[in-house]
Amino acid sequence: MKSGATAVLTARELQVAVLITQGFKSKAIGSRLNIAPATVDAHRARIYSKLGVSKRSALAASIAGTVALHRQRRSIASSRAPAESAPG
Repeated sequence: MKSGATAVLTARELQVAVLITQGFKSKAIGSRLNIAPATVDAHRARIYSKLGVSKRSALAASIAGTVALHRQRRSIASSRAPAESAPG
């Protein structure tokens, strides 16, 4: 079950949101994600609307817990991956 920002944001919107909160501008985000800056701006508008925020700081507060939870889940999942045995 999804919670927080992941309940309303697509995977791409979450990627864009994280980069926005890290201070990247549309052109830099577009370069990193291989999309046009105008597409980044469209994502930004949808993200702000979906989360009911109007500033980068409010966006950061809104997604902070979601990003931390996502990272924690990835860390747990990777630690549970079976270890590869050495060729013998």
